Amino acid sequence: MASFTIVSIFLLYIFFAGVTGVPFSPKEPDLGQYVKTTTLNIPSSDRPTRILFVGDIHGQFDDFQNLLRKVNYDPAAGDVLVHTGDIITRGAADGSKNVLDWMAKHDTYGVRGNNDQAIIDWKAWRDWISSTSAGRAWLRSLDEDWEKDNEKTSTKILNPDTWVKERRKNSPRKYKVWWRRVPEDWKMFREHYLIAASLEQHQYEYLLSLPLVLHIPSIHTFTAHAGILASDITRPPTDRYQPLAHYPSPPRSLNPALNETTLRLWQELAILNDIPQNNDPWVVLNMRSISKDKTITRGNKRGTPWTKGYNEMMDRCVGYETDFASDAMTKGLPCMPVSVVYGHSASRGLDINRWSFGLDTGCVYGRKLTALILDLPRHHASSTQQDEDGEGLYDPNDETQEIFARSQEHKVKFGDNKHLIEASIVDVECSN
Repeated sequence: MASFTIVSIFLLYIFFAGVTGVPFSPKEPDLGQYVKTTTLNIPSSDRPTRILFVGDIHGQFDDFQNLLRKVNYDPAAGDVLVHTGDIITRGAADGSKNVLDWMAKHDTYGVRGNNDQAIIDWKAWRDWISSTSAGRAWLRSLDEDWEKDNEKTSTKILNPDTWVKERRKNSPRKYKVWWRRVPEDWKMFREHYLIAASLEQHQYEYLLSLPLVLHIPSIHTFTAHAGILASDITRPPTDRYQPLAHYPSPPRSLNPALNETTLRLWQELAILNDIPQNNDPWVVLNMRSISKDKTITRGNKRGTPWTKGYNEMMDRCVGYETDFASDAMTKGLPCMPVSVVYGHSASRGLDINRWSFGLDTGCVYGRKLTALILDLPRHHASSTQQDEDGEGLYDPNDETQEIFARSQEHKVKFGDNKHLIEASIVDVECSN
């Protein structure tokens, strides 16, 4: 029996090698190629520094440049630009390539959006298929036939799903194995596939460099395309496993040092690492709402916006010096609040709360492209001594401090009251 099994496997090996030109290997590589978290350290400076968060651009290159001009973006003066993901797709193809080229050339900080991730997935898949001569030949024949069939039509509105279905049905036997390697529910020859097929290597490498979450410890801020959660939604808010419900403990790789800056870092890392939903790439790329059954959804109509629970949890943070054993302490939590800047939810428009800042204002739909601008004063609180002494922190009553004085639509609060940062919302009308 054992010898029969070995012979059968060998014959299958020979069959697939003869049909495809390579041994059959059903195992897929890591198509997602996720980078979970990148830390952005803003060094202390003897001059004011600005961080400019920009909402979803979606290939609207001209509008993006208009916004940079309006805010007088100047990296030589210390400006730091951070995008919230979905920098490409849905807009004009040339616009997407221009935005991607600009971001890559300037090595811009940002995070992956769900559309950016779809491009990465398709590009990685195409590279995998093209790693063999037989796979390359199949892919090349498909791409060429798609272009030829589109040229034959005067309107160029071939339905990609119908076209692919027909091609797959009538595909030669030697190509059947390659069709089986197309992941279920992936749609070929739609926008993401076509952009992935045309990506240049430096553009692809820039997308790959983008993390799911950008952590900026000096201003106690996360950036994630769809957002992150402040607690495990399957447990009560005060459960002992919730990162904000217990006194921070150090990660194994860190030396204990009990000052507020270190405690906050430990707790922020715990939010990223100890909340299971924040370790799910789908959540930070797609989340919009939380349903009554604690399901995370990407819809707006069913459930409660995730930002509601996030802000409620952060509002309960009362610091690390309170006596939590007191019977009077029933709602407070031993934590300091963390802000989150995100995009993704264009249907909700500009969504500014005390601790969450939603910046996707639907530029690709002809609405607006929005930036959140933080003005960090001289020697802002990136060092422990400044943090503890309170020196170099923004004081809204101190008119001598140099803060951003250009015209803005409105100001918003950013950061906790002890480390308040001057913040402004600026936008431009989009042309689409």
